[in-house]
Amino acid sequence: MENDVNRKTSWRKTVLRIFDLFLVIFIITPCCILAWRGTWLLMDYYILPKKSKASCWISLLLGITYSICCHLIQEVLNRTCTRLRTIQVVYIIVTRLYYYLAGVFSISVWRGVWGLLDAYLGKSILNATVSCVLGLIVIIPFRGVSNLSFPPGFLSYDWNEKPFDLFHTRFNMQQRDTTFHEAVKHVADLLVSYILLIPASVVIWRGVWECTDLILYPKNLGMSGIVSTASGYSLFLILLVLNPGVQRISHKLSSFWLLRLIVLQLYAFIQFIAVNSMWRGIFNLLDAFVFPDSKLNRGITAHVIGFGALIILGASRSTGQVSFMVDGADESEPVKYLSHLRKACSNGRYSLLVDASSEDQSQSASDEDENSNTDEITNSNKPDII
Repeated sequence: MENDVNRKTSWRKTVLRIFDLFLVIFIITPCCILAWRGTWLLMDYYILPKKSKASCWISLLLGITYSICCHLIQEVLNRTCTRLRTIQVVYIIVTRLYYYLAGVFSISVWRGVWGLLDAYLGKSILNATVSCVLGLIVIIPFRGVSNLSFPPGFLSYDWNEKPFDLFHTRFNMQQRDTTFHEAVKHVADLLVSYILLIPASVVIWRGVWECTDLILYPKNLGMSGIVSTASGYSLFLILLVLNPGVQRISHKLSSFWLLRLIVLQLYAFIQFIAVNSMWRGIFNLLDAFVFPDSKLNRGITAHVIGFGALIILGASRSTGQVSFMVDGADESEPVKYLSHLRKACSNGRYSLLVDASSEDQSQSASDEDENSNTDEITNSNKPDII
């Protein structure tokens, strides 16, 4: 009897896990891509459309300024927000608006850097390859290859202990006092994070993207999108299967930290290739088949559907959270959506209203899987990563 119960429990967890991955990979990720593409197109249409360089400079400066300002005041916002939790409607409106703006201005930064590279350097395989290599030279010493991943490689959920804690820095320096030394360290951390590492990530993304554009059916946008999407999804699913093996190798190499770091960074880079291909494919499919003659209609449609669905699903933070994960510092597991949602909805409350870290963690003491999920939710500074 006990064996039958265990088998049923194991079968149930397997089914839920497969459905969980389906939601993350085939529902949430496309919605996030739609939000990015729609916003990007709308910025192309409205921000000085006839002056591409000026448009990109404005986009970049606005995005970086907003991001740094939010980083500086997010602790104040978190403290203020605790008073809004009793007014649920206001709390939802304020936090979701904040997540929406975070996504818009994060996209603005990426569009600015990407567009300026196109405007000043042009497009060629040599140029894209060299820029990609230079970007990797920058981020590898900072152990930041993991930060190249986007959904489905990571997710950030709207139910959070610190709802305004979105804009982080590489070294997580906080100016807790007014000493000159602390101020200098904080400013240096901001500059390294937002002026060096984020643009370096954009450079790498653009390099791989442009190489694929010039190699994979360059004259057939639709076919290029289909092949890119299929190859990206296929590679990502293969990586999911290989993930447990990579973790076992990582544990065995714990005494050889440099070799372990190389293995994990290589795995993270291959994951980035899969995600890049996936995003590029859906971008191209959208441009080829959804209002192909109207950038405005295509942008509005993708923007509204993307952000709207993500807000309903409780994953709108994923479009704009600036996180700096450290290669090899954290255990890597496939993203989990349903388990987080289940905890956020416990006690019959709707997930958008819940601070997941305040749930009854004692109820999960007998369930090892739930314990691990609770740790992930409580740590609001880290997104869920593969």
